[in-house]
Amino acid sequence: MEDVVSYMTRSMGRLRTDYSNPEMNLIGYLVAAPLVILLLPFLPILVLLWIVNKIMSR
Repeated sequence: MEDVVSYMTRSMGRLRTDYSNPEMNLIGYLVAAPLVILLLPFLPILVLLWIVNKIMSR
C-alpha cells in the first residue's frame, strides 16, 4: 500500500509547483520581521557567548 500512496495532501486537485505563493511569502515575512526586531538586542550577548566558547574550547 505504501507504494501506491507515497504522500497525502489536503487537496482534491493536483499539487502545483510551477508558481510561488506570494500570500504565504508575505505572511512569512510578517512573522519573521518582528522576531528579528525582538531578537536584535540579544545579538551582542550571543556574540559574547560565542567568543567565550571559542576561547574555552581551545
